Amino acid sequence: MRYTLFILAFLFGFIHNFLSAQVITDANFANAIRINCPACIDADNKLTPAADTLTRLDLCRREIKSLEGFNFKNLQYFKCCYNQLTQLPDCNFEKLIYFNCSNNQIAQLPAYKFEKLEYFDCTNNQFKKLPNYNFKNIKDFNCAGNQFKKLPNYNFEKIEYFNCANNQLKKLPNYNFQNLKNFICANNQFKQLPNYNFNQLEWFNCANNQLTQLPNYDFQKLGFFYAHDNKISRLPTLPKNLFVLIVANNPLICIPNLPNAKTDVELPVCKD
Repeated sequence: MRYTLFILAFLFGFIHNFLSAQVITDANFANAIRINCPACIDADNKLTPAADTLTRLDLCRREIKSLEGFNFKNLQYFKCCYNQLTQLPDCNFEKLIYFNCSNNQIAQLPAYKFEKLEYFDCTNNQFKKLPNYNFKNIKDFNCAGNQFKKLPNYNFEKIEYFNCANNQLKKLPNYNFQNLKNFICANNQFKQLPNYNFNQLEWFNCANNQLTQLPNYDFQKLGFFYAHDNKISRLPTLPKNLFVLIVANNPLICIPNLPNAKTDVELPVCKD
């Protein structure tokens, strides 16, 4: 009797695992998994227990249309850029550090629990809004090339790179940019920008907006300043060691005295 029960339990477990195994329906996705982890997928395109141990998955440029069957519980690094995806799986990304879904056709992101995420890139998709993620550990944030009209007020604490270029933004939240090194908001509809803490900033690009003036930022480490194609009549105070000053197509009558800067305009030096 005990032997019979043991056999039945074994068969039940085997059948359950067989039926519940995640099947990868997209052949290109299946092949990409094999490249990353041959032991993670079997000949029938079903994920094996090895998939639970995978920490890095790079699916970029594989002509993938669907991620159906996606089930990788311990990923820390995930890239699916340059495919033909229209949606992403609603899965557990609590351990994820690196996320890149750029250059697809995705219109909506699931409400992932990005508790450890440091790198986020969703550029060149069809997003109109983003979930209010926990981005306290984010260092690189890139949402360029979408259809955003506003962004959530993220709790940036460690961010060093911020790029929201090529959207339809008119206003930005008052983010914590005390550690920021690169700020890019070009090709939007901004008429003004918040008075951020840019003490650590090295690269500033607000080109091709509708800005009439900029706050007098405390640029202490700035090397590159791009503000061309706006309506700015007077530039803020800029550091003497600036390398590049690109400000063409603004109603400027003078520029600051920056002896080391390469510039695209020929204007007199401001006297005050």
